[in-house]
Amino acid sequence: FQDYLDVSSDQRQRFDAYYAYVEKADLLPGVDVRLGRQYAYGAETVHFDGLWVRADRLYKNWFSVEAFGGQIVQLYSDLDQDGVGGLNLEFHPTKELALYLDSVFYRENTFEGSVYWRPTERIKASGRASFINDHTKDANLDLIVEVPRLETTVGVNIYRRYKIAASTEDDFLYDYTYSVGDGLKQDIKRLYLAREIGYTEVTLSVSQPIPHQEGLALFARYTNRQLTDNDEEDFFNTDFQRWTLGFNMEDWWKFHGTRLSIGYSHWYENRDALYESESESVFVDLGQEIGESWEVGAGAYYKTEDVNSLIEGEAATHCYGLVKYKLSKDKWAELKYEYEDDDYYDEFGISTLSALTATIHVRF
Repeated sequence: FQDYLDVSSDQRQRFDAYYAYVEKADLLPGVDVRLGRQYAYGAETVHFDGLWVRADRLYKNWFSVEAFGGQIVQLYSDLDQDGVGGLNLEFHPTKELALYLDSVFYRENTFEGSVYWRPTERIKASGRASFINDHTKDANLDLIVEVPRLETTVGVNIYRRYKIAASTEDDFLYDYTYSVGDGLKQDIKRLYLAREIGYTEVTLSVSQPIPHQEGLALFARYTNRQLTDNDEEDFFNTDFQRWTLGFNMEDWWKFHGTRLSIGYSHWYENRDALYESESESVFVDLGQEIGESWEVGAGAYYKTEDVNSLIEGEAATHCYGLVKYKLSKDKWAELKYEYEDDDYYDEFGISTLSALTATIHVRF
């Protein structure tokens, strides 16, 4: 395996095992066990060799417990593979309320708490906060309200990213394969996606179905991001405002098996005196079912001023096309081609990226 994320020195080809485990469901009633190389998810994404155990819906279906432990897996570095462990707790006192408390114990310890609440059929709320030791990592609040008469959906999101300085040579901010040790900064050249600069982002969104046009809806969004802690902008973060308009279509009118989403965004990026600018971005995603077995898809994203394109999680130019064949819901194969172009890749001596991905999915 070799791509622009790989830091395996002069090894141009390599074989890495991402998964290699055995699993037994209901080893005891309601208890699943997995042993081997695997991922665990919660407060962090953990790649490890070891044991994972989950007990579901204990005591009147109120509680679920997940625990894991073993040796950390670091495919792209020669750092010591220390022990890692974690504990995830779920509490479901009612069908409308769920509480989660997740933790990972490593060289630094991460804790994350979240709550999901649906007081009525038309109102959904959630909140989450994550910590590294006693330092806040990030926090998020979401509220979604449906207006029954107009079938309008209104959403409010508030996100706060806190800046955290690395305190050990192998801090998982927030990537177990990345090292910030002084000696390794020169040896490991890696695209680092931690986005640790602090900022606050508020997003307001509205989705409105078109009356008597089932499957067709308009949407609008407004986003405002402000850097905090007197941070300077980087490739991922700057103060900006964005207005987005677009529409979604699914099985509308005579377009059976068609899914289409088109949007346009206008940006005002409040940067420094040289780069303060306005720009636009557009996106389109199209999927079409052909019979019961085949599906084709295509999409594109383009932003006119691409210095900070990655703040939207996309390269300045991103196009893809795919073909999918489905034997059943749980058995399918897909071939996908992607092309990306962004000024940011120049930092790594790369002009464009092309990727061809073949996926075979089978669930037994």
